[in-house]
Amino acid sequence: DDDGGGGRSHRGGTLVLISRRLSFLTREGCGLCSEALSRLEGVARWLTVDVEIIDINTNPDLEAEYHLRIPVVLDANGRVLAEGQISRRNAIAAVWRGAIYPKVRR
Repeated sequence: DDDGGGGRSHRGGTLVLISRRLSFLTREGCGLCSEALSRLEGVARWLTVDVEIIDINTNPDLEAEYHLRIPVVLDANGRVLAEGQISRRNAIAAVWRGAIYPKVRR
């Protein structure tokens, strides 16, 4: 349920978005990435969090750091939230840790 104040009601409190964007590192032709992105986008859409899709092949620094680790989900500060095989449970945890902070509003 939406509380009308920018968060979603949850067990008597409100979930407050601390960031509305996550980054998803991928590359063309990555089947594991396609599966993970589908899961991540489903969760992110439900919680109204944007997912920026970044092809690591377009950035030599990202390619050097993440080429064997993709898919990778990063928060707004560049912290790795999930990588490799990303299950639905991992996708939920990544969005939760990266974009949602449980806080009770009174």
